[in-house]
Amino acid sequence: MEEGITVERLIAALAGSDAAARWEAVSRAHEAGPAAVQALGRIMQGNDPAAAKAASEALKRLVHAAAKPGQDTGKRKAVSGELLKQTRAGNARAVRSDALMYLGLIGGREQVQGIQALLADTDVREYARMALERIPGRDAEAALKGAEVTASYKAAIQQSLRHRRHDRRDVGVKS
Repeated sequence: MEEGITVERLIAALAGSDAAARWEAVSRAHEAGPAAVQALGRIMQGNDPAAAKAASEALKRLVHAAAKPGQDTGKRKAVSGELLKQTRAGNARAVRSDALMYLGLIGGREQVQGIQALLADTDVREYARMALERIPGRDAEAALKGAEVTASYKAAIQQSLRHRRHDRRDVGVKS
């Protein structure tokens, strides 16, 4: 592959049969940026298991690159916004749950309301709850506190709220 990878070239390499080109595309997926997130999600839901696995790995690498310390916060926010779109009900459960897992790593206050709405979706509510548990800030905590869930699910929400209250001293991390 040449300098910089476009979304089109990334997708073509992932969907192609050349294993070396596919691996190179995976390792450079972060270069395609937030615009690649939706396309990767479509491949992850496709009928080609090898391409789906490669797209999943490419998405992971893209997310981790956006989450790197010192990374442009605009890129993190853009990737997070695209991940939130992947949580829509029309997508496969695996794509939705992966997106929520990644939102727990890089999501921010901008995604909290969308994630909170997913607490009512029994297919992905556990992933939504865990994302809110991990997203720092009062907005995520307020979303958990204000969640309208069934009585049987309240214990899980309370567990997440307890986990959010732990600080570094509670888990034995030295300052």
